Amino acid sequence: MQVLGYIVGTLVCSGLFLVAYRWLLMGKVGYRMCRAFILAGMVLAALIPALDVPLYDPARLQAVFPPAVELEQGTPADAAVSGTVMLPDGNMPDAPPAAGTLRGVGITAVLAALYALVAAASLGLLAVGAVRILRLRRRCVLTPMRRCTLAESPEVRTPFSFLRTIYLGTGYGPSESRMIIAHESSHVRHGHPLERLALSLLRSLLWFNPFLWIAEKDLAEVQEWEADKDVLDGGTDLTLYRETIFRQLFGYNPDISCGLNHSLTKKRFAMMTQKCRGRHALLRLGATLPLLAAAFLAFGCGVRSGASPQDDSVLHPSAAARDSVIAVQVAYNEDGSCYAIIDGTRYAFDEIKGYIDARTASGEVSLVSISCSGDVPMGVLTDLKEILRRTDARRVKYDLADGSVSAEAVLPPAFDSDVPRTIINVTPDIMDYIHTIELDSDGTVYFDRTRIAADELTGRAAYELIDELDKLPAGQTSLKTMFSVVADSGAPYETYVSVQESLINAYKLVRENHARDKFGKEPGELDETQWRQVTDAIPMRIAEAEPR
Repeated sequence: MQVLGYIVGTLVCSGLFLVAYRWLLMGKVGYRMCRAFILAGMVLAALIPALDVPLYDPARLQAVFPPAVELEQGTPADAAVSGTVMLPDGNMPDAPPAAGTLRGVGITAVLAALYALVAAASLGLLAVGAVRILRLRRRCVLTPMRRCTLAESPEVRTPFSFLRTIYLGTGYGPSESRMIIAHESSHVRHGHPLERLALSLLRSLLWFNPFLWIAEKDLAEVQEWEADKDVLDGGTDLTLYRETIFRQLFGYNPDISCGLNHSLTKKRFAMMTQKCRGRHALLRLGATLPLLAAAFLAFGCGVRSGASPQDDSVLHPSAAARDSVIAVQVAYNEDGSCYAIIDGTRYAFDEIKGYIDARTASGEVSLVSISCSGDVPMGVLTDLKEILRRTDARRVKYDLADGSVSAEAVLPPAFDSDVPRTIINVTPDIMDYIHTIELDSDGTVYFDRTRIAADELTGRAAYELIDELDKLPAGQTSLKTMFSVVADSGAPYETYVSVQESLINAYKLVRENHARDKFGKEPGELDETQWRQVTDAIPMRIAEAEPR
């Protein structure tokens, strides 16, 4: 949950709910319904943006994937695979997706400290007010009543109620005392002090939300209307009651209490002579449900995609936060030849290896970030990858120059190097599990010799993985499915990176679904052993053939 998103969500929700209350309910339905709507609306406005309810069940995703297509005779990647396929060691995540990364102390920490300080001060003021009232109660003369306790003291200048105690000063006549006690008894009977206290606590925690402050005033207002109605319904003279209210202008009345001096406005006196219009109350309340549903869908729901927000890396989900990165940007000379800009310095291609070797020898780097414009042909990227395969910086991240697409992978070592590699013998029984993705020079993508749109690749690859996972025979603990990428030397770099990203996202999607099915947890909640079981069951196998 992003803090800024939560703040925006709670502001919008609380604002919409208050507008709905004033437009549809205030003065038009029963007071109890008004109070309930204000309280429930503000609580929901605080809770809904904190939710992250998926709009669909990720376990059912395979239903939206395209159906399997018929394979032509000899389809299993005869052009892409010849005898063996080499994969770099360690190309599978060896730890569960990290729950988050530690950020440095900065403006976020300052704002968090400011929020905590103001919230603590606001809660402290509430606590001080409550303590003052409790101390006052000890000094009062207490008289038990039917549903509450009457506390009388000369220190009480303005009558009020707190919890189940009515606080009353001295010097009132019998008639005036009866009206005051009737008014405050109504507050106690309806639970008004507890409602005020609950909303005050919420306002203290979300002090930055101005709509909560407005809601407090609206709640106090409707509570006064309800108490006034109860007094007048008991046979009290309207004129005499209004005169009594005017005499209660100032006095001891803490914010978390209920008293006669709240909302002394023309509206309050007007409400004394207005009958509560409860017609179509349920219909009016029902009219607010679409607003509640819209707020829930807009701020309380999220789409569970296959790409985990915590898992950005092929090698290790949190690696990007730890790595020292060499940034390589490919550019063109005027004569059409290529050069590289590495960490701000221009290098010819034959100078790249020396620079990277010097960096890796000192242990400074473990990731090379390659950035090109989308129209750079694959032949140029192949030359650069061949250079990197002869260095110790074989873990690469492919980026488009505009940052729109990104993918990460581990390059296999050069054929003549001594670096250990995983060899998968392509035997006839394995051929059925190899799927070829071909990239033409015009950017067209083919999956097993069938043309597909680039944005369909994630779903198609995930379908093949899920299909094998569902049909996994007894005794077999891991998938054999492998994807072999074959790119024309003139294929656009943008298409190549998009294909890599799509395949990685397909593995992420299937692994996360498998984690939920197997352990009943979100991937970020798994421990290292559990995550290893997931990656062992669904090993990431993306091979690459030389460009044609």
